[in-house]
Amino acid sequence: MELLHPAEKIKNCSLAMALISYQALSYLEATPVHKGESYLVAARFDDEYVKENGRWYFKKVKLTPYFMVPLKEGWAQEDRLKMGR
Repeated sequence: MELLHPAEKIKNCSLAMALISYQALSYLEATPVHKGESYLVAARFDDEYVKENGRWYFKKVKLTPYFMVPLKEGWAQEDRLKMGR
């Protein structure tokens, strides 16, 4: 499964389904602009969903960032979480 947005991609979504709940694992790649500077972003989502009254809802969303760094610096460095500081 791959969902596309001009600056974001969620890839390799795997699902473990049950009748009233399921868990999903997906990966995010994004190329946002923050304060006029281009960034590279990669992260993992671990989501839990629950079905109530026939509708699916998020029960839990966990985001684990791998890197958020300026494009000009790349991700091959020790400090990989720089965006938003």
